[in-house]
Amino acid sequence: MVGTKIENQADSDKVLDDFLAAVRDGDCEEFFRTSVTSSQDTETACEKELPPYDELKAALEDSEAADPVPLGGNRLFAFYGLTTDSPEKTYRTATVQKTEADSSEPYLALRTTVGPLPK
Repeated sequence: MVGTKIENQADSDKVLDDFLAAVRDGDCEEFFRTSVTSSQDTETACEKELPPYDELKAALEDSEAADPVPLGGNRLFAFYGLTTDSPEKTYRTATVQKTEADSSEPYLALRTTVGPLPK
């Protein structure tokens, strides 16, 4: 994996944008389509796996310019920085994963993780 690059940055960017919009809007169907979930059905995934994103949802609703910034990646993963301003300035790393060749979606949002603000 060392020395590899993201195979399709545009597709990775798109799925992350769609995922963030789904979280912001509480769009269960789009959340299920764009993210890695442990459940295989939409309703269960949304009941159990969308609520942990409530803090991110509120931050996305309140932050005008919360655009993910590509940080790099490799053949399987793309990493992004995401800074939101409200209710307080918060930095997150978002991870997008390449899926199997026969998957209906070429990339899925894997997770977001809160971290220290960059210097």
